[in-house]
Amino acid sequence: MIIAKVTKRNIALFTAAFLLCGVFRVLLYRTDFTLCFSSLYCGALTVAWASTVQRRVTNRTLRRLMLWVAVTLLMHFVLQVARHELFTGQVVLQRYLWYSMYLPMTAQPILCFYIAILIYRPESKPLPRFHWLLIAVGILLLLGALTNDLHFWMKSFPSGYMDDDGREKSEWLYYVITAFQFGIYAIAIFTILGKSHRYVPSGYRWIPFIPLLIGVLYFATYPLDIGSKLFSTRLYQMGEMLAFCVIATLEVCIQTGMIPVNRGYEKLFSAAPLRAAILDGSGKLVYHTADVVYPFPPSEDDQIVSHSIHGGSVAYLVDVARARDLNEKLEEVAEQMEARNAYIAEETRIKAERAELEMRNRLYERISILIDPQLNKIERLLNAPEGCDRDALCKIAVLKAYVKRRSNLELLAASD
Repeated sequence: MIIAKVTKRNIALFTAAFLLCGVFRVLLYRTDFTLCFSSLYCGALTVAWASTVQRRVTNRTLRRLMLWVAVTLLMHFVLQVARHELFTGQVVLQRYLWYSMYLPMTAQPILCFYIAILIYRPESKPLPRFHWLLIAVGILLLLGALTNDLHFWMKSFPSGYMDDDGREKSEWLYYVITAFQFGIYAIAIFTILGKSHRYVPSGYRWIPFIPLLIGVLYFATYPLDIGSKLFSTRLYQMGEMLAFCVIATLEVCIQTGMIPVNRGYEKLFSAAPLRAAILDGSGKLVYHTADVVYPFPPSEDDQIVSHSIHGGSVAYLVDVARARDLNEKLEEVAEQMEARNAYIAEETRIKAERAELEMRNRLYERISILIDPQLNKIERLLNAPEGCDRDALCKIAVLKAYVKRRSNLELLAASD
């Protein structure tokens, strides 16, 4: 497996853009919109990545789950901005925005778990029923977080001031939710690592460890607050680092082939036995097959055909010389068939005439046999030694009338 240069460039650009988020956070320290800027910045990166997922991932189920992951990440950033920047001073609303942040934080590991389970799983094979219990458990935990003001099982406020100002106390439900979130993340990542070990070439099996190690290092050192000690502020908030780890892990699955994407088509297109070219929206050449010169040189034997595609068009040459040869052969065959049909028609006509003549001959022979005694009797009467008297002539007349009538009757019977 070889990662294309374009892919390496895009990965490097995305990583550099994420690193710039921390740089901007330090440079813009003590600026009012620092937190808002970093959240919107990471949200824009998430949208950019989601747009590539929409174009690249071919498995419909995995694509939808990955897009939902992006939606939950964006929801996290939006709630974070609303809580810290838009509704400053509105303690009740800020508190419920704080509770609402557990919605994307709980949904993200569940979605990642289903993505990990569905990798290399046939689409026709349904998931076992117990896997769907995660959603029910997540909903119950989320309801517990949203209704904290009724029972204070997640956060309690001994000081009486209900805000996350550092004086709140974490209760048992908070630890259950945290254990659930990181436990599902752990199951998902180990499932991905296990499938990577089974299906990915040995030289690339270590890549999924990179975002895992970055995330473990960040969350392990989070309580130490090293960034604040060195730069007076954290380089990344939890939501931003979590977004990076999730996106990086899913991108690793894409690049190592665990999640099918529509890539490598340019090599397949170049090796195709066609004379074609793909153009962008402005008509500029993007890809072409081997031994093709674009613009296509004029030729009487080739016809240029073009079709619109997403983002541009495709043009290819059709060999009309071959079609012309085939048309000429078809015309020749049609002429031969026409001549053959005329010959067959003439032969059929002659056979019909011959059959009619033979039928007439048989009819005349039969009539001749039937009237032969009468003709012989007429001949004897005419050649009698005593000559033809009146009685002989009367007999001859009667016999001739019989011969005529009998012949006509036979002809009428044959015509019916």
